[in-house]
Amino acid sequence: MGRIHAVLADGTVVKNVEVFQRVYAALGMGWMYAPTKWPLIGTLVNKIYALWANQRLAMTGRASLATVIAERQQKIECAAEGRCHVQTDHSETSIASVE
Repeated sequence: MGRIHAVLADGTVVKNVEVFQRVYAALGMGWMYAPTKWPLIGTLVNKIYALWANQRLAMTGRASLATVIAERQQKIECAAEGRCHVQTDHSETSIASVE
């Protein structure tokens, strides 16, 4: 799973820690993320966020985005054919028709 993105009213796309800075500012709590705008702290926080964003699914024991997408696609395909049962152990995804 990738990094967080937001689209502003004017169509500008912002990403990473800047999204959180803007959200907290809009909520009146911008002071919480204000230090992330400081040069040294901001650089460090952005690097830490990049690591977290790229590894958070594995670090929290969840399936990869590719696995989640494959499972959903199989559910859609199976639903078009009839009733199905999805077995997920996240090491391998399998779908079996239920008669």
